[in-house]
Amino acid sequence: MNWQLKSFIQRVCASIPGGHKLYFRLQSSFGGFRNYNYLDRFRQQARIARFLTEHGKKIEGATVFEVGTGYMPLIPVGFWFCNSGEIHSYDLYRYLTMEKVSVVLRWISENRESLSKLYSDFTSENQLLYKIKLVKDLIGQPERFLEEAGIIYTAPGDAARTNIADSTIDFHVSTSVFEHIPENILADILIEANRILKPGGAAIHVVDPTDHFAHGDKNISLVNFLQFTNDRWRKLGGNRFAYCNRLFDSDYNRLFNESPLNLKDSSSVLDKNSLAVIERGFKLAEEFRGKAQEDLSRRELWYFAEPT
Repeated sequence: MNWQLKSFIQRVCASIPGGHKLYFRLQSSFGGFRNYNYLDRFRQQARIARFLTEHGKKIEGATVFEVGTGYMPLIPVGFWFCNSGEIHSYDLYRYLTMEKVSVVLRWISENRESLSKLYSDFTSENQLLYKIKLVKDLIGQPERFLEEAGIIYTAPGDAARTNIADSTIDFHVSTSVFEHIPENILADILIEANRILKPGGAAIHVVDPTDHFAHGDKNISLVNFLQFTNDRWRKLGGNRFAYCNRLFDSDYNRLFNESPLNLKDSSSVLDKNSLAVIERGFKLAEEFRGKAQEDLSRRELWYFAEPT
């Protein structure tokens, strides 16, 4: 879909009562949810789980806190497949519906083989088969499934000010969420993460700093939004469906280093196509002209930190 048309639709939906329900229906019929790649999302969770285990963290029985549930609880379900303990998932807006949970459960029940291969390093075949059978039995009872899986959904929920006790969380995680949160609130979320994480726990956050409109409109680059001033961008993408803070790797590294968390590792992928676009003379808004070109061209940002 043309990104300007999508921006217009998002702005309209964000401005009317019940617009989030309309936007969800449009996404399901014409947008990204129509052919959603569930397996890719589970692969991302498995990568997080593998990263944690490779860094000496035990997932079995661990209590997990997720920032940003979204429309589908795929990351929490992935941790459940890894035999974690209780999973708290906080969202500022209530996007998750029981109807969508049932859709996810149906997909899982029809893709047992793919999930068995994906999670074979984290659980036994018998445990996974048991869980997939439970999923199949509870397709029509999504609330009971969430209860059985130990997934506690809180929305509206403020990840910067939770009701969770000190030092009770093993893993603080997010995937493609931090880019949708204002910088000052991110700073507060990292402070809160340090408070609720147990000694020996870990925060792991995966960020997509690219122009999300480019995911659906292949006629624009992943850095297309860098041509707009902050004022112009607020008008185009400053709503609840499109907001992106336009922070980059250097910004996130600074936020982690300024927080009480101890940043242990960070990584990113340099997108050569984005770098080439900028090097060919793509006109950057004044706000980004002082940034290193490679910094603006990075994607798949990973941050791994431990509490102090």
